[in-house]
Amino acid sequence: MDKDELLQKRKDLIPDKDRLVELGKELADPEKLRELGKDLITGKAISLGAKALGAAPLAVGWDLYHAVKDYQRMLDGDEENKSLPSLKAELEKWQTAINIIGRHAYIVDDQRDITDYSAIDILGVREEFYMPNERFAPYDMPPNKVYHLDPRKVASETALMPEPAIARAKLKTSLEYVVSTKNPLNIENFTARKTIIMEGIMTADMMVEEFMKRQAKDYREAQAQMFSVVTDMVDIEYPYVSRIAEINTAQNMKHLKYAGVTIASVVAGAVISKKLKLRKA
Repeated sequence: MDKDELLQKRKDLIPDKDRLVELGKELADPEKLRELGKDLITGKAISLGAKALGAAPLAVGWDLYHAVKDYQRMLDGDEENKSLPSLKAELEKWQTAINIIGRHAYIVDDQRDITDYSAIDILGVREEFYMPNERFAPYDMPPNKVYHLDPRKVASETALMPEPAIARAKLKTSLEYVVSTKNPLNIENFTARKTIIMEGIMTADMMVEEFMKRQAKDYREAQAQMFSVVTDMVDIEYPYVSRIAEINTAQNMKHLKYAGVTIASVVAGAVISKKLKLRKA
C-alpha cells in the first residue's frame, strides 16, 4: 500500500468536521450540543480517545486540559450562572434577617434547640434543660433545649425571664440586613413590601420598648408582631430559594450532558483509533 492509499484510508476512517457533526447527532441531540457549546469539546474528546491508545501522556493531557477549559468558558458565559452570586447574596441577607427575629412563633409548652435562640425566643419565659441524644449519655451536660413557659404563671426559680434589651438589639441587626437588600430577581412590588417589613420591625421594637418601661413579663403581643413580620419576609425569601434551585438543577443537567457527550466521544475516538490500527496491521 503506497502513501496516497494510506492517506485516503486515514481520511475515510477519521471523521472530518462534517462527519464529526454527524457523529454528534448519534451521541446527543445536536441542538442541545450547540446550546451548550459542546461541538468543539466533542471534537477534542474524540481526539483524546484516539490518542489514548498510542499517543504520549503529554499530548492526551493537553487535549483534556483544553476540553476542560472550553467547558469552563461555556459555564462562565452562561447568563443564569452569572446571576447566581447576586441571588445567593440576597438570599443570605433575607435568611439571616429572618433567623435573627425567629422563624417560629412563641408557643407555650413548645421546646426548641438553644442554638435557635431568636428575638422571639429571648422575650419568652423559658426553662433550659439537657436532653440526652444517646440512651446512656451523661446527665451533667450543659442545656441544649429550651422549654417555653406561660408568662402569666409563676415560674420556677431556675426559669429565665425575658431579655428585652437583647431582643431589641437583634431587631436592630435584622433591620440593617433588610435595609441592605436589593431586588436582582425583580420581585413584584418589592419596594413597597420591603417598606412594610421595615416598618413592621420598627413597630415591634417600639412595642418591646413600651413593655420594658412597664417591666412586663408577658411579651406575647410583641412576639406575635415579630412573627407577622417574619411571615412577610419569608414571602420574599421563597422566590430566591426557588429560583436558585432551578438554576442549580439546570446546571446539573448541563454537567451530566457534558459528561455523557465527552465520555461517548472518547469512546468513539478510541474505537476509531483501534480500527485504524487494525487497518494498518
